[in-house]
Amino acid sequence: MKKIILVNASPRQNGNCSMAMEIIRKNISDAEVEVFNLREKTVNPCIACNACKAKDTVLCVQKDDMADLLPRIDSCDALVVATPIYFGMINGPAKTFLDRIYPFFNPSKPNGTIAAKFNKKCAIILTAGSMPREVNMKQGEAYNCFEIAGFSDSKVLSFNSEKSGAQSNIFSVEEDAQQIKALAAWLSE
Repeated sequence: MKKIILVNASPRQNGNCSMAMEIIRKNISDAEVEVFNLREKTVNPCIACNACKAKDTVLCVQKDDMADLLPRIDSCDALVVATPIYFGMINGPAKTFLDRIYPFFNPSKPNGTIAAKFNKKCAIILTAGSMPREVNMKQGEAYNCFEIAGFSDSKVLSFNSEKSGAQSNIFSVEEDAQQIKALAAWLSE
């Protein structure tokens, strides 16, 4: 059975990122799904100690929830990260999460990684108020660095309130809800 991890970087409990994750969770078939809400977890910034470079595992010396998640990221089949866009960029918790995949990186290894599993799927979901989708897409593409953790098949999806007119539920637009459902189907393949 496939293992899929959904990471929600939004501080809002019932915001658009949560809605996207719920649509995905409900539409994934034949998979074990783990939801990792950053607002409920302790994820410290990377301290750049490089202790992870002395090992051939994705272990981190920090004792927080991210250190516990790293081995599950290594063994999962797919990862989805949903983040709101703040001031034209991914939010702080999403950036901290991305920084903490550093243990996968080892320039002395083939492909620069110690990932145990490859050809995994990854998606970045970006939600915003009125920021144009094209601007958001650039953020998603800039931060799509998950190949270092074995995710070679990736997608970036951007949503805003342009069509719905309401920042509180951008997935009330059927076209946007269908894109999220299609993403869930892709993750289930």
